[in-house]
Amino acid sequence: MKNYLSVFLGLLCGMLTIMLVEYVSHKIYPVPEWLDLKNQEDLDIYLRTMPISAMLFVLFGWGFGSFAGGIVTALLMKEKTYKGSMMVGGFLLVSGIANMSMISHPIWFWVAGTLIFLPCAYLGAWVVLRNKARK
Repeated sequence: MKNYLSVFLGLLCGMLTIMLVEYVSHKIYPVPEWLDLKNQEDLDIYLRTMPISAMLFVLFGWGFGSFAGGIVTALLMKEKTYKGSMMVGGFLLVSGIANMSMISHPIWFWVAGTLIFLPCAYLGAWVVLRNKARK
């Protein structure tokens, strides 16, 4: 039961971290007043004109959230294993793919967005497990 809770709390931490980074991103790159979020054409136009730095901010949030989720999960797991953190990275990957499927993104973003979650979750677990092994 503790391992399931560890994964849940890691996922929750990852999602909250992503939300926080995206909140900061919206403060730096505010959504234009003309944008109707329910209109797919408006979203497509906005994404084509959006600064690359704003899109990189989103990728940073996804990676940092996955990293944070990996850390929390590895800290709470009973065993010294990467399995739970990789599950968190996998769940976040599925949510990222769902996001990219619903809102059109450039190909480079698809590639980076698909590749960022699992390595960052692994890295988060590695930081924790490396330190646990030293003790």
